Amino acid sequence: MSSKDAMSNFIDLLDLKCILFKPYIDAHVAQKEEENRKAREQIEREEKVKSEQVNGNEVSQETSIEEKKRRLIQDALNQQTYAQFRAYAEDQFPGNPEQQAVLVRQLQDQHYLQYMQQILHAHEQQNADNKVIDVIADSGIVQTPEEEISEIGPANMWTLTNIKSFKEHIRKEGGDAIIKIGHGETVTVRVPTHEGGSCLYWEFCTDHYDLGFGIYFEWNKSPTNQVSVHVSETDDEMISDVDAAYDEEEDDEDNSELDYEDEYENEDEETQLYQGQKDTESGRTGSQPRKTTKIVNRSPFSIISPIMRRDCHQEVYAGSHCYPGEGVYLLKFDNSYSLWRSKTLYYRVYYTR
Repeated sequence: MSSKDAMSNFIDLLDLKCILFKPYIDAHVAQKEEENRKAREQIEREEKVKSEQVNGNEVSQETSIEEKKRRLIQDALNQQTYAQFRAYAEDQFPGNPEQQAVLVRQLQDQHYLQYMQQILHAHEQQNADNKVIDVIADSGIVQTPEEEISEIGPANMWTLTNIKSFKEHIRKEGGDAIIKIGHGETVTVRVPTHEGGSCLYWEFCTDHYDLGFGIYFEWNKSPTNQVSVHVSETDDEMISDVDAAYDEEEDDEDNSELDYEDEYENEDEETQLYQGQKDTESGRTGSQPRKTTKIVNRSPFSIISPIMRRDCHQEVYAGSHCYPGEGVYLLKFDNSYSLWRSKTLYYRVYYTR
């Protein structure tokens, strides 16, 4: 008999003579397996705790770095805008330093949030810039190397909750500060830079409904410092506004009057030029490209803030922008998306030294 067979026979005999031996062995094996499982779970928990501690340290370090970056950015923005916001606060609360300080802090916080939003929407703004460039290319505007657009900084924008008092103040001032914008119309307020100024401010709100708003800068020195308002219903609002402004400037310089017969002849020529093609969106017809003799080689413009719909019926929208040079600011109030509703606009623009 081999040793293996002897061991097997011994176990069978022991199992036969001692009935409790097998349950004892089974229980012992199960206990060992349970101890091993608990040991593995303990090791896994310890490793998980260590991993969480490491990740927590990394997150806290990242949070600390982000907080430092945020403070650096906000401090830099506050240094740039403190003088502007201080001047605005002094104008809003003259002789009240406490209210001025509170307003300055609120404006600085709103400016930081808007600055970060502009960074997040940089891609969308780039797409908007590309669309404007496509419009310029399709319209035949020619820009020579001497007319290259200079770099221009973003605008500072914030909101105010005193919309009722603002409307009352505008009503008392009277003048052209209240404009009714018809459905499908775009109103452009042209504000030339002033020789004695360094920064432009604007405030506006509406009754009941929102309104699109954007601001552009035209790199062309205006012969007058007068603020003018232009209403447009065409899809190429920027081009038509520039045409209208230049027509007025030429009329002021030459002191000449239009010949109505020539005007009608020009309209007949344009009708013949556009005859034959239908464009359901623009409303024009014709197979020839758009006339561009009036807008060739004119000063380019920069987009400070693209047109976006603003909830200006709930809050007063305000902003400022430091002069990038001599030119004309174009404040565009867009109601072209509205098919039925007209909007009542309350606005104010001024400059600071």
